[in-house]
Amino acid sequence: MKQSKKHQRTRAQESSSAIERMYITMRHLFNRGFYKPMGVSGETLREALLLLRPEIYGSIADEKAELEGLLYVVDRLPQGIEECTFINLTSDEGYGNSHFTPIIPPKRRRNCYRIDEEQMNIEVTRGRSEIYDILTHLTFLFVESHKISRRVIIDDQGSTIRDWEKLESAVKSKKKLTQKEREIAITHTANILGRTFNELSEVYEEFATEKQPERLLNIVYWLGKLAIEETLNNNKRTVTFSPVLRERLGHHIHGEIWADCIKSVLNDNGLLERPIHIISANMHSVMNTLFAKKALKSEKDKYPEYALFQELSKPQNAIMRSKVQKTALQQGMINLNDDSGTNIDVQVFDTDKIDFSKIDFSYECLDKKDKAVIFVMDYAFGEQAYETMDELLKPISVKGNKVHLDVRSISIMGKAGILQGGKGDVMIPSAHIFEGTADNYPFKNELTKEDLSDCGVDVYEGSMITVLGTSLQNKEILKFFKKSTWNVIGLEMEGAHYQKAIQAASRVRGSINEDVKVRYAYYASDNPLETGSTLASGGLGTSGVRPTYAITHKILEQIFKS
Repeated sequence: MKQSKKHQRTRAQESSSAIERMYITMRHLFNRGFYKPMGVSGETLREALLLLRPEIYGSIADEKAELEGLLYVVDRLPQGIEECTFINLTSDEGYGNSHFTPIIPPKRRRNCYRIDEEQMNIEVTRGRSEIYDILTHLTFLFVESHKISRRVIIDDQGSTIRDWEKLESAVKSKKKLTQKEREIAITHTANILGRTFNELSEVYEEFATEKQPERLLNIVYWLGKLAIEETLNNNKRTVTFSPVLRERLGHHIHGEIWADCIKSVLNDNGLLERPIHIISANMHSVMNTLFAKKALKSEKDKYPEYALFQELSKPQNAIMRSKVQKTALQQGMINLNDDSGTNIDVQVFDTDKIDFSKIDFSYECLDKKDKAVIFVMDYAFGEQAYETMDELLKPISVKGNKVHLDVRSISIMGKAGILQGGKGDVMIPSAHIFEGTADNYPFKNELTKEDLSDCGVDVYEGSMITVLGTSLQNKEILKFFKKSTWNVIGLEMEGAHYQKAIQAASRVRGSINEDVKVRYAYYASDNPLETGSTLASGGLGTSGVRPTYAITHKILEQIFKS
């Protein structure tokens, strides 16, 4: 028993060391300006990732291909990246004004541009966390590609197995594949990947797009083809960082433009000196909680409360969503779509224009100048949370006068990995701890476990760890945090960054009131300690609706009572 505990502790320490090595290496490669992921320069990253074996990358350390991890990664990288030998990470350098068509990955809002057959440019405007995210995914992708090449190359002359020739023939075929031809191609591909026909058939449709129904075949072929060229001809894939990106990173350029634009809109609408309540959440829950029942009178009788919100979340119900948005705009909502590069959209709600007699909340403030302005910002990404919140809380100069925002409360609602419960459960943090350090940010959370005890899901209260990247979740480290005296209940990427900015603004710089109220609540998108419940196993679906709206309702209730 003692030996087992010792072994677990050692494995956690190894994993922690691997994460630290990865981040030091990524910073070094960024400063260097380029590297070859499958060359000597990328060796440390590859070795650390294989030692770490993050949960979302599943069987990365095995000989067989990892399918769920591959799907997770390609959803977050631009379509066609598997075909590119040169990947260039850039800042916002004007490609939006060119003839290049932006390629936006389905699960990450970032602009990417296919420059030519060999090169893909990825715009990085959200800071270091985004670079770490991209490099980790690319490392996984290239490790998987070399698994393919090892399985298909027979000898030093570059002869390949019959399965590879059949896959190549299917990919290069110009005509649409019949069901029979597709199943033949899947059979050969399954053999190449060391997977069963059934395993590939189950995920095949998830990879498919409207324009590229056979996308999985294309991805496997091109990953293998470029890995074969690396092995036989030493034609290594290269990742470069543009000089402008290296110069701009860390200077809050996009965050400052974003915050200045928002404050300018608040000023233009006479809202700058009113009490402000900031909520970091998605772009639908606050709007729907306030106005869905009013806008959808006929539907609200048909669907109980959470069922109505579930209907609104379905892709086919765009007409219902537009009705809610129209009602919100009529009652003082201002929409600010981001063009600063932060990819963080904003909604501003002027409570003076809301008819409270027709919504589910009561608000007894009579004096217009004391009526709350609710400011909702979309999710930030990792370190970007510090940049945006730091810039937002700074005072603004109006006609030569310094105006401090009257920020009364800051509420953070987000998705997080849970360590003690399951998908859809709620976590209420009492402190945020930085992964890899003992840096910790305790705070008084205005939300409590009791506030959400009747929300229909389990609620957990305790510390949360702010990780350097969800793509590096590792069971051994998470088990250590769960079982140790840190009392960690979950993990996410932004909490400590937000709290660092809030504490700096309220307690050091004096930019906002020292007694600003903070609220943090997360709902579980995954449980990285449970096989089949990691991020790579798919999204929450409608199971995230109940906790999202329960938390949103409680935040608004507290704002209107304050």
